[in-house]
Amino acid sequence: MENAANLATSIAHRLPDDILEMIFLSCLPQSNREHHDYVAFPYPSPCEAPMICGQTCRSWRDLALSSPRLWSRLGIYLPEKFKSFVWIKEWLRRSQSVPLYFNWTPSPTSIYGQMDYQSDRTVTAAMKLLLAESKRWHQVHIGDGGKILQQLLAALKYGVPMLATLQVYHRGLDWQQGDFCVDITAAPRLQYLNVTSVFRLTDISATHGLRQFIMKETPCWSTSWSRSFMSTSGILQLFSACPTLELVDIHILEPGVVLPPRQVIMPSLRQLSLRFASYVHHIEM
Repeated sequence: MENAANLATSIAHRLPDDILEMIFLSCLPQSNREHHDYVAFPYPSPCEAPMICGQTCRSWRDLALSSPRLWSRLGIYLPEKFKSFVWIKEWLRRSQSVPLYFNWTPSPTSIYGQMDYQSDRTVTAAMKLLLAESKRWHQVHIGDGGKILQQLLAALKYGVPMLATLQVYHRGLDWQQGDFCVDITAAPRLQYLNVTSVFRLTDISATHGLRQFIMKETPCWSTSWSRSFMSTSGILQLFSACPTLELVDIHILEPGVVLPPRQVIMPSLRQLSLRFASYVHHIEM
């Protein structure tokens, strides 16, 4: 048994670096490739990848530290898991210039006011680290309160050339601040957009390559649908501006929504879901 274990270890150490790197990458938390809204983002743990990949021997550690893709995904859960965000700076450094994937979400205790962290210096420092790398943002999931959202979403208007997937949702009790602007005019590669009706999109026509669009209802009943980009004519504007759309899922809450008679051709559409409140007029298709 000992000889077999030694043989396996010897074979593993003789693997080419590119093969070993692929094995390291396969050890990362797995995502559901069929659904963009479920993505596994690792957080720093010595018992899980990517950190565990560098704890076997020096050669494996050297390879892990020199593999940028291994450090390109970050799961940032606020604020209890990490009192210090030094690891974010280190992971960003190790990821070098490859596309960046991250998820930013608060804990339930912080959402409902039991812990005020939105003005915390450590959290502010963490945001600055991510904002400094906005040119590398590729797949971004952000769910937080108003202060955090406004600061992180500000990066969009300055250019996010690699951004392909964006999911943003408001969490917390400060929804009375009004809607939040999502400027996607500087995201030329955006393909997947998932927002709620509390967000206001500036100009969706700038993203001709958009393939999936999801807008869910906001949990707050006082949110006005008319403030959103998806007004009565906004739905048809979306269809016309994005001919490559394959999936559309929209919740319509505004009373009396009536779409004007207009023909729209969508050659790539595979799935269309328009969910109406009981008092909204139907749409003929």
